[in-house]
Amino acid sequence: MSRSGRLLRRALVLGAALLVGCEEGPLAPRTGSITVAVYDGGNPQNPVPNVDIQVTPVGLHERTNSAGKATFEVQPGGYYVDAHVCCAGPGTIDYHEPVTVTAGQASSVTLEACLGCVSATGLAARAVPGAP
Repeated sequence: MSRSGRLLRRALVLGAALLVGCEEGPLAPRTGSITVAVYDGGNPQNPVPNVDIQVTPVGLHERTNSAGKATFEVQPGGYYVDAHVCCAGPGTIDYHEPVTVTAGQASSVTLEACLGCVSATGLAARAVPGAP
């Protein structure tokens, strides 16, 4: 084999090794997602739409859709999902649920509203340094 053939072969082998062994390459995902679902009575057949959701400190804002869901793309890290969800008895349920986001992965949080829920007051997911 000629010298140029050997160099080409070495370059191909090295390139293949880098592709196989590198999970942090340029094509590796850099973000993950949080999907928050709000259901009346915890039943996916009873979604709660129009719940205001914010992800801070990144400043993302959205309301739950007709399926009772809102999804955010965020950097990996620890977050809390805080919610004030309507409830027929006490009026609201205050949630403070931890969630961890991993690059390339989808994290989900399901929040239950009380049966008889008519409207929701608001929801926020806040990034908290060092949170799980």
